[in-house]
Amino acid sequence: MNKSIIPLSLSLLMLLGAGCVSVEIEPETEPSSGMILELNPIDEVTQEDANTSTAPVFAPDAMVLENASNPGVKLDENLNVLLLFENHAEGFERTSSIATAEPSSDWLEFTVTVEQAIVTNFRALELPDGTYRAYMAGMETGADTTKGTGPSEISKGFISMSSEDGITFTQDEGYRYLLQPEDKESIGVWETFVDESGGVVLLYIGDKMGENSVRRAYSEDGGWSFEFDRDNVLESIDDYAPGTYVDEKILSLGDGRWRLIAMRQGIVYTFLSEDDGYSFELEGEVLAPNDFPDYNLATLNDPQLIMLPDGRQRIYVTGIEW
Repeated sequence: MNKSIIPLSLSLLMLLGAGCVSVEIEPETEPSSGMILELNPIDEVTQEDANTSTAPVFAPDAMVLENASNPGVKLDENLNVLLLFENHAEGFERTSSIATAEPSSDWLEFTVTVEQAIVTNFRALELPDGTYRAYMAGMETGADTTKGTGPSEISKGFISMSSEDGITFTQDEGYRYLLQPEDKESIGVWETFVDESGGVVLLYIGDKMGENSVRRAYSEDGGWSFEFDRDNVLESIDDYAPGTYVDEKILSLGDGRWRLIAMRQGIVYTFLSEDDGYSFELEGEVLAPNDFPDYNLATLNDPQLIMLPDGRQRIYVTGIEW
């Protein structure tokens, strides 16, 4: 199968097929979306609409990267979009690279600027005290900074690296969080964020190869130690694997509101939290493989959600072609 990254807009961006695609929405007061190759405005989304459980409307922008998967996305100090991705191009052997898109291209035209990226630095979380910490799945074979344990790997929990400046990181001693027995020494995708009270939230997939679901742990000491809070945060009830929501990522909307994006059986959904990321209500399905008729897609994986400088939200997602 071929992999790719495509941007989408609500303002959403996404990764598709043998490359990347994007989808986007305009600011919540007046969103729009379009395809990368041809921008097509959509109906305005009002603030009242945004506060309901109705799913936001995302429309494809275009393919942004080919031979790419497992994206990460953020803004730099010059308001460029930086897209971290696993590079499947010939000669790169799935190394991590970074591509950059400038405001002048509506953040849709990407150029590879770093061929050998340090994933830890890119994905590090800025803590309330202004320092940075990157969390990894601690395994006997080393540490993974993106996808968690493989089928034959086991993990006791999460380890970390810390930095004063977000550039130079040092390995921390011990574990930040020990897995629960129900996690069965297996971790999937995880996400960390700082809530408005200064606590650090860890959302992670436990029991990756079995009855996986999004689980929540919480830190009250600046992200140094986490305590298990609860299982099944997205309330997929009793539809455990392969029916649960995975690949979870989150975006602050301000005022204690968060939008979480996740994948379930190849389809992308969003959830809304109005209690500072403690609980989430399903908004609905926002993207499916057949939303991209120009590609013969089997599934959409690893969605990433970002707020652009002009207030639009954009998703980048991996599209895998048959």
